[in-house]
Amino acid sequence: MSEEKRICRKCLLSEQGEEGRVQLDKYLAVIHKEDKADDAVYEKRLERCRTCEQLSVDATCLSCGCYVEFRAILRRGKCPKHYW
Repeated sequence: MSEEKRICRKCLLSEQGEEGRVQLDKYLAVIHKEDKADDAVYEKRLERCRTCEQLSVDATCLSCGCYVEFRAILRRGKCPKHYW
């Protein structure tokens, strides 16, 4: 019997297994430290995104199409729904 790959319906890239984590880490590695939000702000933003009705199955925002973790890490990042 083959194993079926299950997709989390309301998860971020970092929560979607190794492939998602690798993709996220690659992106975050090229952002300059001065352009990143501090860890507490980043985590608070992600907590809001996890509960948002606009978070899609592929960890993108249905309002703007971005990967929410990519937008949330940016110091000047803004939520298109003005939640943060």
